[in-house]
Amino acid sequence: MTLKQRLILLSVMFIASILLLALLSFNTLSRVKVNGPIYASIVQQKDLLADILPPPEYLIESYLVTLQMSGADRRDLPGLIAKARSLAKDFDDRHDYWAKELPDSEAKTLLLDKAYQPGKQMLEIQQQKFIPALEQGDPVTADAARIEIDAKYLAHRAAVDELVKVSTANATAVEQEAADTIRMRTMLSVAAILILIGIASFVAWRIIGSIMRQLGGEPAYAAEVASKMAVGEMTEIELWAGDTDSLLAKMKTMVGTFKGFVEAQAENARQHELGMIDHQIDASRFSGVYGQMAKSMNELVQSHIAMKMRVVEVVKRYAMGDLSIDMEQLPGKKAQITEAIRSVKTSLQSINGQIKGLVEAAVAGNFTARGEAEQFQHEFREMVEGLNRLMAVCDKGLGEVSRILDALAKGDLTQRIDGDYQGTFGKLQSDANTTVSRLRQVVYQIKEVADAINTAAKEIAAGNQDL
Repeated sequence: MTLKQRLILLSVMFIASILLLALLSFNTLSRVKVNGPIYASIVQQKDLLADILPPPEYLIESYLVTLQMSGADRRDLPGLIAKARSLAKDFDDRHDYWAKELPDSEAKTLLLDKAYQPGKQMLEIQQQKFIPALEQGDPVTADAARIEIDAKYLAHRAAVDELVKVSTANATAVEQEAADTIRMRTMLSVAAILILIGIASFVAWRIIGSIMRQLGGEPAYAAEVASKMAVGEMTEIELWAGDTDSLLAKMKTMVGTFKGFVEAQAENARQHELGMIDHQIDASRFSGVYGQMAKSMNELVQSHIAMKMRVVEVVKRYAMGDLSIDMEQLPGKKAQITEAIRSVKTSLQSINGQIKGLVEAAVAGNFTARGEAEQFQHEFREMVEGLNRLMAVCDKGLGEVSRILDALAKGDLTQRIDGDYQGTFGKLQSDANTTVSRLRQVVYQIKEVADAINTAAKEIAAGNQDL
């Protein structure tokens, strides 16, 4: 079920609830209204009680008790007197009650004045004249008092009858007014409910339309798009015709911004792969946080490039033989770069020291000096070992030449340089051996000449002796 269908269903349920509440209200009102079933039942119960119980403000029961006391036995008289006094008290109590509760009206005047005065006088005659005469056994006074009571009762009753007519008319008027009010209010309530339902329907329709326009589509579709965006899938978002301000429209704009940023980043990476390390993302293409991200990435890349160029500069100077500069101390993990460059410098300085030491020894004619090759690894070790071999070859070759020269100086022409020498040392070996051979030949020839001269001299000397 789509969101629109759900909202429509919710609106229908709301309107149905209003209608149901209205029906229950009308049903309740029809039952409790004036002249309705409940009202009629209440009135019926009150009428029943009025028919059964004598009313306190109508002195008919007090009058009947007076008649009973007139012909009562003296043994029953105390009970009747007590009842008469109780009824008199009830009459006064109810008078005080209605004096407070009844609003000013003709009925109040009739009850509290026109009906009360003769009734009060009747009770005073009963209590002050009639009952004392009966207690004293004075029938003449009692009969005279009863005649006065009859007159006051008739006046009281006439006022009560008039009050009944007035109250009945008032009740009828009030009932009619209540019925008219209920009918009018019922009509107004129906009209208000219908208007409310109409307004609710209109508002619901407007709210549904507004929500759908703001969403730009079903929430499930928006949630699906958001889920794909959360995992990096920049899907194409379908919009309603003319939609430029809905949630989905803004999400589509956001997707476009994402794609543009990703494309700019990919192009930046491609340019750096091609060696264009000065290439940057155009941060002006993006606004807000995207522009800040692009600017931060440019600053990060430029920071790394600046560090790399500094490393290149230092290494280039080292390659040129200038070991006078140092790599700046870098923070964090970058400190490893500083340590590596320092290690390079230390190694170069160390190998340079070894070379200088060997050169200075060679210049001094000390070919027995050797570099400490075990302190180095890889190419540096091979370099020191090669220099050591060079010093060893020079030491041996020059030692052999020195030995030959020493032998020649002593007249020993039998010495030769043996071994496998290459290059200049091979030529030196060959020339030295050739020189020794030629010297030996010259000496041999000189010896032969000397021997011949010696023989000739001996022959001459012998000839001279013979002469």
